[in-house]
Order: sequence, then structure tokens, then C-alpha cells
Amino acid sequence: PWVPYRQSLEFMKTCAVGIVPYLDFRNHRFGVPNKIYEFMAAATPFIYNALPNYMNAVGSLPAGLAVDCSDPKAIAKAMEDLLNNPRLRVSMGKTGRDLFLSRFNWEKQENILLDLYGEISF
Repeated sequence: PWVPYRQSLEFMKTCAVGIVPYLDFRNHRFGVPNKIYEFMAAATPFIYNALPNYMNAVGSLPAGLAVDCSDPKAIAKAMEDLLNNPRLRVSMGKTGRDLFLSRFNWEKQENILLDLYGEISF
């Protein structure tokens, strides 16, 4: 059932693995799901679709595994890889949390967004 946002973040912290299985539809090609950053904030390693925009944003960062989410076997293999390797899970979770604190948060993105808004203002 639906839970309040803050409670959902607490729930994420108890999960071994998160998954963002968005398929390659037009509305998934131009942004990066907040859920990826929420998993990082919760120090939860995650599986996500290897879409170009997602790969540009987090593909080079060892905080999650990119797979072809149209292939259930690829998702299952990634889940098994993470579940069978606690050291990798902890390492990816820690990396994600560190990245969230150092890079992917409002305080770090604020000036970038304000500069952008200033450039496009009329």
C-alpha cells in the first residue's frame, strides 16, 4: 500500500537491492528517475535499465547495475549477483550514499540549476 515519502525512504534502507525497471519508452528517455537517487540516499544498491540518459548520469558510478530491463533473465541475474555477493552490495550501497552526499543532492545542484534558470529567464 501507499506509504508517506519519509517512511518509504526508511523502508528502502532495509532492502538488500532496489530496482528501477523502467522500459525504453519515450517518457523514460529524457530524465533520470528520482528513485535512483533515493536508493543512493538510502545506501541501497540498485538495478536499472541501461538507457542512454541513465548511463550518462550514473552508468560510470559503481553504485548500481545497468541491465536490459526488457529481459527478465538479465534482471534476475543482476539480482542474484548482488544478493550472492554481500561485499559488493555493501560497497555499492556505500558508494551510492557517498555520491548522494557529495554530488547528487539539492545543496550541490542548487547553483547549477539557478545558473540555468538565469540563462533561460526572459
